[in-house]
Amino acid sequence: MKILILGASGFLGSNVFELMKYNKDFNVLGTCNNSTDNYDLIKLDITNEHEVKTLINKFNPDVILWSLISDMKNNKSEKYLIEIGLNNVLKNLSPEQKLIFISTNAIFRGGNGYYKETDMPKYRNSNKSLAEYVNAKIDGEKLVKRHSNHIIVRPGAIYGKYTEGRWDKRISLLIEQLESGKEIVRTKNLYNTFVNVDELAKAIKKLIEIDYKGIIHLGPILKESYYNFYIKIAKKLNLNVNLIKSNMLTHEEIIKDDGTLDLSIDTSMARELLGDIFSNI
Repeated sequence: MKILILGASGFLGSNVFELMKYNKDFNVLGTCNNSTDNYDLIKLDITNEHEVKTLINKFNPDVILWSLISDMKNNKSEKYLIEIGLNNVLKNLSPEQKLIFISTNAIFRGGNGYYKETDMPKYRNSNKSLAEYVNAKIDGEKLVKRHSNHIIVRPGAIYGKYTEGRWDKRISLLIEQLESGKEIVRTKNLYNTFVNVDELAKAIKKLIEIDYKGIIHLGPILKESYYNFYIKIAKKLNLNVNLIKSNMLTHEEIIKDDGTLDLSIDTSMARELLGDIFSNI
């Protein structure tokens, strides 16, 4: 099976690429937008329709994984990538070719958490934090649904290590601050479903193998507050947990920022389909 990974130099994309490239059942091709030291990847400008069409026609993938992230250094926002790049991909797909779109659980707001696949996303006001990213993901989901052979993956907050061994930005900052003796504050009543990037990559591989179609939420059973998440990670890394302090957000503060206190997702469908791939922290 031929797999094309768009964004194979990114956090999730690189982990999926590394997982699959040594598997004899897959012929995997990964792309990057900028030059990279990874000679396994090819450079592709997703906003150039000719480049996209040429690559898809030449490689003729069975599955395309969209794992691209915004590149603000080159003025390519999430909105721009999806409006131009995703349309370039969709215009050149045959009905037999599957498109996997990596979305986010941040598309939900205003509820009580444990969102299901059938719950409706909600746009954020344009002047609020994460609005462009979240709204672009919602638009992306709408575009992908026009192609019947698709999977929309909504993971929780992703954490873990890049393929070369460095931690993600969230945990790297935690290590840097605690090792330098700085106190940090994390919110005790702000919840998410935290998903390990290696386990997420394995789940995506399995979804391809079982030929799943539709929307699916991926992550462990239990949600965690941001405060508890950081405490547990600090303990695993033998860092000073006493430097992690807690605060509480009011409902009014969350409403003002057009957000929600609980972004956890219901992952029961994933457990039924994939088994116990995901572990709690």
